Amino acid sequence: MMVKVGKNLGSLFVSSVIALGLTAVQVAAAGPAGLARNADPDLSTSRIATSQATLAPFAHVRFCLKSPQECAVVDAPPLATVDSAKMDDLKALNARINAAIIPANDTGPDVWSLWPQSGDCEDYAITKRAALIAAGWPAPALRLAVTRTLTGEGHAVLVVSTTDGDWVLDNRTDDIRDWREAGLQWLKIQSSEDPRVWLAVAKPVLAPLIM
Repeated sequence: MMVKVGKNLGSLFVSSVIALGLTAVQVAAAGPAGLARNADPDLSTSRIATSQATLAPFAHVRFCLKSPQECAVVDAPPLATVDSAKMDDLKALNARINAAIIPANDTGPDVWSLWPQSGDCEDYAITKRAALIAAGWPAPALRLAVTRTLTGEGHAVLVVSTTDGDWVLDNRTDDIRDWREAGLQWLKIQSSEDPRVWLAVAKPVLAPLIM
């Protein structure tokens, strides 16, 4: 079920961290075998390419102020090493949290909440990130992203950067999808160096949704 991103997702906020103008390092690598590929050159890499620092979602800034431990800089690898068993674990966690939270939009100000009984897409994403960190996954490899769906609706997901590429955990599906095949237009994503810093996604494109 689609849950819209809250109305404050694009609100302007300039922090001292943003002013540093940090940019993530783009890693070019071959994607996993056996997946259909789009011929568009913007989709030729298994890593999400980023450009300049951009404004953080205002609701995320408030979330970091409320839960600073969820936004702390962690000295850990920016990529998670995975095998088939780890990918199965990732899929199981995605499905478990999708089932645990009842889809519901915020009725007032946009608030990002961990482990709510009901919530929207940001709540799913931050809960999955927290659960993976608790399970031992490296925090820098777990990045929130702001996107748009095929119908133009704002949407937030969790991106897991692995040795096999960038994978998307989405509350719309229990499948784990390559970022190029998630049916999303990519707008901005957290930096792997500092989760309080957000980066624009370079040359955002609309990838086909594979059912």
